[in-house]
Amino acid sequence: MKVTTTLPFLIAKAKADMGNSPSHSLIYSILGVDSIGEIENMMASTSYGDVFTSHRPSKDIIEFEGGLRRHFAKKLLSFRRNASPKVRDMIDAIIVLIEADNLKLIFRSIISKEQDEEILSFIIPVNKYGFNHYRRMFQVASAELATDLIAFKELKRAVRNALSHSGTEEEMLFYITSYLEHEAYSFIYKQSKSFKTILDMQNLMTVCRASLLDIDPTQWIIPNKGIVANNIEVLKRYSSPREILNWVLYKVPFTDYLVKALEAPNDDQLISTLEKQIELAFIRKNRQMFAIFTTQVESIWSYFELKKAEMNDISRVILGKVTGLEVDTIRNALTYYI
Repeated sequence: MKVTTTLPFLIAKAKADMGNSPSHSLIYSILGVDSIGEIENMMASTSYGDVFTSHRPSKDIIEFEGGLRRHFAKKLLSFRRNASPKVRDMIDAIIVLIEADNLKLIFRSIISKEQDEEILSFIIPVNKYGFNHYRRMFQVASAELATDLIAFKELKRAVRNALSHSGTEEEMLFYITSYLEHEAYSFIYKQSKSFKTILDMQNLMTVCRASLLDIDPTQWIIPNKGIVANNIEVLKRYSSPREILNWVLYKVPFTDYLVKALEAPNDDQLISTLEKQIELAFIRKNRQMFAIFTTQVESIWSYFELKKAEMNDISRVILGKVTGLEVDTIRNALTYYI
């Protein structure tokens, strides 16, 4: 008989796991250590201990990167297995968003003709066919053939729509990114209307990227959901991302973070700064949601978003230490451990 795992059980499991996560003090201690072997020992008692034992970064940093992401995927899929339908729907939204990120990596590599298989180590293998399916997709001769292998029908439709356009390499990468994100975040919104802020920030990034490329963003906006979507005809008239950001500054959430993005010296840096500031804002929001929503399915969303941010920072720290980056450079790249 199939047993359905209840939401309170999964939330309790999530909180126990977060309690065994690497602490801020541990990560900052690691920043001061040069020996990768010593770092492996320091991480052994955390929830990532098995990754550092089985995929030692001192031996093979690329294998470690893949192991770290497989560890996250295994945890995500274990929560989904036998969960109640409502929880499963929320986890499916997380999976679709992660798969969209996977596909962005794969199709950027194919379109730019830089199909280095090391990129596959940065895939989080969440589709039902397993990791080798991503390798098959990566090895095909064209973006069109790779599209046929996409496991999720919503994301397959997104990539086909993107590839129906023509343009420069940079423009095609924009189309791929925008269509995938549009589909993924629309899917998320169907699970909970509380995610409206996510859509607003996603639309804001789309409008700013389009402005930099001098592309009309209208058809890539997730419609009828939020300040940016409802004012797209106004926003697309502005000639730069900075003007767009100034217009929305006090009309959308996270004003303090958007102000910091405006401190960037030029529009290219403004885009990358804005991406990081929005990431920081959502990490703070998910910390709050995980603490407050102790009986609601949104807590599961926040848990996995926090785990993903935690994983990304662990990756940044270990990769930075292995490659000999300056401590300040590594620290400035962090988003979860700041």
